[in-house]
Parts: sequence; C-alpha cells; structure tokens
Amino acid sequence: MCLVGDGGFQFTIQELASAREIEAPVIVLLWNNYGYGEIKNYMISKQIHPIGVDIWTPDFQLLAKGFGCEAVKLKDPADLPAQLRAAAKRKTATIIEIDEADYVANYQG
Repeated sequence: MCLVGDGGFQFTIQELASAREIEAPVIVLLWNNYGYGEIKNYMISKQIHPIGVDIWTPDFQLLAKGFGCEAVKLKDPADLPAQLRAAAKRKTATIIEIDEADYVANYQG
C-alpha cells in the first residue's frame, strides 16, 4: 500500500505499468489536493509567495485505466475499508483517490 499526494505520485506513476505486468495488487491511496499542497502551506506560513506549487493535475482515474489498472474515487470515507478489501483481491494496482476539496466540503465538521 502506498499513501501519496497527487504531486508526489506524478513522479512514479509509470510504476503502474510494472504492477500491471506482474499482477501485483498494489493499493495507491491518493490524496488529491491539486498540487504540492504541503509545500504551498509551508511557503505561506513563512510568508513566501507560493510559486511552482499549483501544478496541472491529470485525471488519475483515466491514467490508471490507461495502464490497465483499477481506479475509484472515494465518495464517503466510510467506504474505505470495503474499497481496500476489494483492491487487495485484484491482480493489478488500484488507485483509491480522495479529493481534498470534496473531503473538506462534505466530511469535516
């Protein structure tokens, strides 16, 4: 299992091809905040003008399918255990994408 942000995942997304070739049930739990959010927050906290942190974010669902892998967008955090169990049974990688904007809007109190 891999827990990664969308920016970091773009450095190694090609590894989905390897997972597909060897039928490895790799689970990628992807936190999508549409850029380098952690770096951006640090820059802002230090009163540094954020530059180079709002990157183009691809459609990870489409990319996963292009590599022959599975992908789902997590709609409800309560569904995560079932999604993890399903992903572990597959013979390929699965991206479980959590959209930060959706999560903040719908699930934080």
